[in-house]
Amino acid sequence: MVVHDLNMTESFPRQKALTRGFRLGAPRSFRLSAERKIVLFIRSESGRSAAGSLWCAQPDAHDSGRWLEHKLVDSVELVTGDIPEQERARRERMREVTEGITAFSVDDLFTSATFVVNGELYLLALPTGSEENVPRAKHLQTGGGCIDPQISPDGSHIAYVRDGGVHCMEISTGQARVLVTAHPEEVDVTWGLADFAAAEELERVRGFWWRRDSHGLLVERVDNSDVEVAWIADPALPRSEPRPHRYPFAGTPNADVRLLLR
Repeated sequence: MVVHDLNMTESFPRQKALTRGFRLGAPRSFRLSAERKIVLFIRSESGRSAAGSLWCAQPDAHDSGRWLEHKLVDSVELVTGDIPEQERARRERMREVTEGITAFSVDDLFTSATFVVNGELYLLALPTGSEENVPRAKHLQTGGGCIDPQISPDGSHIAYVRDGGVHCMEISTGQARVLVTAHPEEVDVTWGLADFAAAEELERVRGFWWRRDSHGLLVERVDNSDVEVAWIADPALPRSEPRPHRYPFAGTPNADVRLLLR
């Protein structure tokens, strides 16, 4: 049930603004394992809280026929950094209005989940029964700035975007390596992020995908060097400098997009 904490003395525009379009507090991003009998989802505490946390629902251990839900990770309690600028742009394409945990990835057997909070990478061991006492999410040391972590189907590695390249961490050792990255002179090249047209017009926000055997990644390379520059100002911050943005106007060159297997 979604509780929006509506105050009937408040105007509708104010209620809509405080609840961010009545989207806060609503469960979303469901992932189901029929074999494990567990449902994972993201939800904030209430209709006035923007911090998304990771929850799960499981059958009652006493065979009552009910499903019980409990919070696995409270994003407010986690160590956080600054949201990477590329992640801000990605959330804008996704029309994301929440904070905290906004997405997560699980392996095929539903043993582990990974997510980021403001660029910091975390790994969570998922419950094996209907117990509420689950291990705390483990903070993985990457230096921050992580975007869109995806755990491999076999649960052995986590791939993520950082500093314009795609990195891969071996979970058992915590060792990370760079799979592919742009050269210093390629200032308008990104790896592992969806191009603007795909994210904005096609609603595809992913830029890399694991192979089913977990032995490789299909990675998108985007070169925006031929795309025209538009200068975007923030009306809420009139004293801030406008920022450049590569925008493919109609009739002008699009980004050079390629897919490579790594």
